[in-house]
Amino acid sequence: MTNLSEQPRFVDPNNVECACSFYRKYLLPCRHIFLSDLLYDVLTPEHWQMYSFMFEESGFEVYEAVTKEYVQDGIYDEIGAPERRALGCKEILENLRSRYYELEEDLLERVGPEETSRQMESWLDSLRQSSQPYLTVENFDLLAQ
Repeated sequence: MTNLSEQPRFVDPNNVECACSFYRKYLLPCRHIFLSDLLYDVLTPEHWQMYSFMFEESGFEVYEAVTKEYVQDGIYDEIGAPERRALGCKEILENLRSRYYELEEDLLERVGPEETSRQMESWLDSLRQSSQPYLTVENFDLLAQ
């Protein structure tokens, strides 16, 4: 419990955020923000409207779309790290596959089938060349050092 006599962390009224784990995890006002609000009145009706709007449209999905990533130190060396890396690789490949289909569909609409075929082959050649260092054993040995 925070002692009300302790000096609160500074909370900028124009950018109500906190570095504590509660705020980062839930994106809601924490005890530090409430203490600052109690003493300095930093939370305005606009802030409450923003918090309400954040959950009004998407509900719990707001937590799935958070872009800031806070990773515990050493998490990639713990048990299960190889599975997480494999999932990361799978995600990259899936994003690449999605991008391929998006590009092809967009090009078909804009330039027609012949030009689409030419540009997609060029894109695939570029992709092959850029991924080649990761597909050869010699380069894998260099990466492991």
